[in-house]
Amino acid sequence: MYFLFAYDHYYPAGGFGDYMGRFSSIQTALDYLNDMKVIHNQAHIVDVFQQEIVANFTNHDNTYEAVDWKQDPV
Repeated sequence: MYFLFAYDHYYPAGGFGDYMGRFSSIQTALDYLNDMKVIHNQAHIVDVFQQEIVANFTNHDNTYEAVDWKQDPV
């Protein structure tokens, strides 16, 4: 299970104020992020069970670029 957090540099809510949802895979969370109507500057996908950030994205020109990315376990 993965949690998606997204925020803006100028106004991060912090903690669960930046929580966008729960997803079954990293790719599903990323798809949701890309389909959102509101564009954020940064996004993190957290593996709930491993308790670590598994994907970190920065937004450039309304496109999220991976800063750090770990694939879903098989």
